[in-house]
Amino acid sequence: MPRWLLLLILLSFTLPAVALPPPEFGARVQLEHIDYNGDRQNPPDGFFWRAIRLSVTGQTNPGWGYKVEYDVAYGHADAENLYLSYMNRDNEWSLGERKVPLGMARLTSAGRLTLAERPAPVESLTDSTRFGLWYARELEQGLLQTMLYSRSINDSGNARPLGLAARLVLNPVRDGDRIVHLASAAAYENVDRRADPSYSARPEARPDRGRFRLLNTGSIEDVANTFSGGLEAAFQVGALTTKAEYLRIRLDRRRASNLVFDGWYVESSYRLTGEPMTYDGSSFRDVVPRGTYGAWEVAARYSRLDLNDGGVRGGRQDAVTLALNWYATERLRFYANLVDVRARGGDVEIDGMPVGRESAQIVVLRTQIGF
Repeated sequence: MPRWLLLLILLSFTLPAVALPPPEFGARVQLEHIDYNGDRQNPPDGFFWRAIRLSVTGQTNPGWGYKVEYDVAYGHADAENLYLSYMNRDNEWSLGERKVPLGMARLTSAGRLTLAERPAPVESLTDSTRFGLWYARELEQGLLQTMLYSRSINDSGNARPLGLAARLVLNPVRDGDRIVHLASAAAYENVDRRADPSYSARPEARPDRGRFRLLNTGSIEDVANTFSGGLEAAFQVGALTTKAEYLRIRLDRRRASNLVFDGWYVESSYRLTGEPMTYDGSSFRDVVPRGTYGAWEVAARYSRLDLNDGGVRGGRQDAVTLALNWYATERLRFYANLVDVRARGGDVEIDGMPVGRESAQIVVLRTQIGF
């Protein structure tokens, strides 16, 4: 029996014992067209379902809450969030599958990203969701998030890792649409001997339904534990929002030299129609159109990821993304992204061909509907 189904059965016996709020049903659908023009590679172009996400949520404050969220875009159900929570004035506890608190862009929902995809350093060096115990506390000028976690319920392997993560966010300025966001985060994970971790990166787009990658370390053997760290800085003044992150991971190995991979990005966006982005104390979220014809936004990002160290040659990647977004309504959004990506220095092969110095320009056009 799948673990997620077992968890749902367990919750069905547990939930009647607590006073839960009525459910709110939601969905998000993302349809996109990708045109990839590379020096050496030619992954499939065309239309793809980027996401078909279904959710059920409920929360009272103070009181109990829950979230069940699955993505079924690629023909199988992956839990994005699946947890039971309790919240009071300043604290939140939860048990279940949710995001590890490391990386502002990772903790931002995919449907609320300014650009079509997360930057490669965040996508490669941070975890998505894991099963564990979560605790968060509101501070006078910030937020503390912690999580004790193991494997993801989406993981079909036999490994049993154990990790601990913490993230501290400070808001020295939070006055209307004037916001300063500073944060640091760290995560330590004891790696199961049955697991050989690997790190890879897409070209900040998802050709071939996300299977296409330009960077890949392959499986790294003999890893005893990993230590990840991140620094975040962001500010907003009116319609201008700028974000930056640096991420680093160290792999401690038992009988081989340790490895270090790192990366960073800078991203800025400006709403031509004057709207600020909303902010929840942890990350920037939505643009709410004010005018009859919606909100228009221009954005740019530069990112760098280095997966080369010691004898591991996962490759280096630099990417520049330019974007024009139209928020037609709060529920309907259109993206147009142009990504210029350059990969070099890696030993990864795609269809038997070394990627080497691949250079590509990618056009991503996306329609997103949420309700």
